[in-house]
This record gives sequence, C-alpha cells and structure tokens, in this order.
Amino acid sequence: MKKRYTALLAAVTAVLMLGGCGAEDSSSSKPAKDNTSSAAETTSAQTVSPETSAPEQTQAPQPSATEDGSEAESKAGPGTEPAPESAFESYNDYLGWADSVGYDSGYLTRAGVDGINEDQYITLPDSPGYTSGKIVIGDSRCCQMGILQQRSGAGSYATFGVWGGHYSSVKTPPIVTDELKNAVRECFEAQIKAEGRCDIYFFATVNDYDFQENDNAGFIADTVSAAAEFADMTFDCNGETYRPTVTVIGFDGCWTTSDLWGTPQEDFNRWVGDYSEKLEAAVRAEDRLSGCGFTTVPEICGGKAGFIDDGLHYSDETLTAIEDMINAQE
Repeated sequence: MKKRYTALLAAVTAVLMLGGCGAEDSSSSKPAKDNTSSAAETTSAQTVSPETSAPEQTQAPQPSATEDGSEAESKAGPGTEPAPESAFESYNDYLGWADSVGYDSGYLTRAGVDGINEDQYITLPDSPGYTSGKIVIGDSRCCQMGILQQRSGAGSYATFGVWGGHYSSVKTPPIVTDELKNAVRECFEAQIKAEGRCDIYFFATVNDYDFQENDNAGFIADTVSAAAEFADMTFDCNGETYRPTVTVIGFDGCWTTSDLWGTPQEDFNRWVGDYSEKLEAAVRAEDRLSGCGFTTVPEICGGKAGFIDDGLHYSDETLTAIEDMINAQE
C-alpha cells in the first residue's frame, strides 16, 4: 500500500475530536460543579516547517538504530489497564489496524487520501470510555491513544482527534471541525450525566511547530484559542451549570537515535522546550483557561518519549505512561 504521511509540521523539503438536560456555550469562568481535580498533563507530522501536506512516500522510514526509543524511561507507575496482546512498533501496524478494525468499526473515518493520514478518530457512544468522565483531544498521537484503548479493551477516556491535524488557522487538515466539536460536546454532556464531571486532556500538536525558525507565536495562539473553545462549553443539568476542566499538554519532538526523514534530530528537537514554555505562558495568560492544568509529554514520561519506527509517533510505552497519568487524575 502506498503510504502518504500528512504534514503535521511541514517541511524539510517537507521532511516531518454528549445526553439529557440542556446545553449552551458560555465564556464565563464558572468551574464544573464539584470538579476541581487538577490534571497534569501530536499527530503525524512529517515536515519541518508547518505545511498543509507532506511528500508522498512509498515506505515508512526505518530507524538506523536497533532501539527507536530506548533512551526513554517512563517513571509512571504500572499500567492500570489491560495491555494489548502485542505491541505496535511500526507505522504499518497502524495502517493494518485502520484497514482491519478502524474503518469497519466506525471509529476511524477516511479522509480520502492514501493511508491513515488526515483520518478522523471519534470514540463512539457505546464505547467503554465514552462516559468515563475524561476526554482526549488532539492529533495523530491522540489517535494512537484511542487505538490503544481499542486494542486493550480499556475504557479510561474518550478520544477525538485527526491524524496529521492542525489547530493552526492556516494549515490543513483542521482538528477542530464542526463534526468533531459536536461529537466532543455530546460526549461532554453524556459524561456530566454519567459522572458529574468531564476532564479534557488537550494535546498540543507537533504539526504546528516551526523547528527551523522557531516562529511559533501564531501556532501557540491558535492552540490556546482551540483549548479555550472547549473550556467554554457549559451544560445545564438538574439545575446546575457544568463545564469541563481542561489540561493542556505539550508535545515531544522526535527520537534521538537517528535523523527524522533527512532532518537532523538535533535540529528538529531543539525548540521543543522553548515551545512548551511559551505555550504554558500563553495558557496562563488566557482568562478562559484560568485554573487549567499544564504539563508536557516529556514530563509525563520522566524524560524523553519513546517512538515507533518512523521516529515521530509515540511508542506503546509512552502512550501507556500518558494513559497512567490520565488514570491517576481523580
């Protein structure tokens, strides 16, 4: 199968997503009723500077080292969910899952391009995690999290994401489509009715990351605006007005064992820390995100994240560490 990676970033020659009562949107800062839990807390990217699409490739990039993420050591505790029968270690594993499970099950919607790029992942109402009280929103790395839930039969959270998606107002495909927003709202309302709370884990995307010039102010502003849009959701139920709590999570870059599709890994990774610092500052400055949590994937992992064979998407170990963090937030 010809594989086409969507550009989450863009570059190096193009190298790197609710039940009863009533709902309404509001920009007020009233917190979710009895929901003060603090959370600590993207993406198929393929190019260096953000672009709408990446060059077509006929074979997934292969690492030059035998370990793709051996430098990453997760400090998270043992997993609380059943583990999948076998690990996903390659991009082809995700392509195979999409063809054999994703599309037929309805979780994954084709975008009309080759492979899984630009496809939308939406947790269905009859899924175990749909009324868990927790929602994950983001790019392909979040799609990976949803797929991990499917593979293990877990129900820790609901997932809404776009593989290769952007929060940027000038890049495509967008993550925050009307369809995805409506799906998130319906899930939010269902979680309030079932659990009396909804915690949203909003993942920034490596697709909106300029690793060449570090010109990321606009991307960060769009990311914060998207997070605030979800934080603004309200739901009137049984005489109370609820809104979700939001945790914004910064991304890791790529592996450190090899170049990333011709881009030196040092170049691609060099501005990730700076991006996270500026993202947190922007989150803290946004009134609509007042009191929200912030963390990064490296912080969750206790160091560098691990990656599959394309050097960009997270390994099962890293996905499990993130899942453990979400499970620990009560």
